[in-house]
Amino acid sequence: YMGESQAALNYFARAGLPCPTNYNPADHYIFTLAIRPGSEEACRATCQKLIAFYKRSDDYRKVLETIGQSLDGYNRKEPNPDQIRSSTSGRLGRTSKGAS
Repeated sequence: YMGESQAALNYFARAGLPCPTNYNPADHYIFTLAIRPGSEEACRATCQKLIAFYKRSDDYRKVLETIGQSLDGYNRKEPNPDQIRSSTSGRLGRTSKGAS
């Protein structure tokens, strides 16, 4: 779920995972999404149900559209090879020092 906290209750309910009456919504989200020992298979099935619901939602399509627009803007920019080399070598230098 990506959205305002006030809309999460309705979102979970539409996904078939309503919050029980007089139950703390935050506890409901954690309980619903947690992989509990002894119930791993059922818990994973619940998570898959929520993932499938999200992938059919307008919210998901909007996120993909936003990502696509961002990538389009990024891909139009010509990367500066000197910046890439200096950025990469700086990161590699820090990584290799800690690896010995």
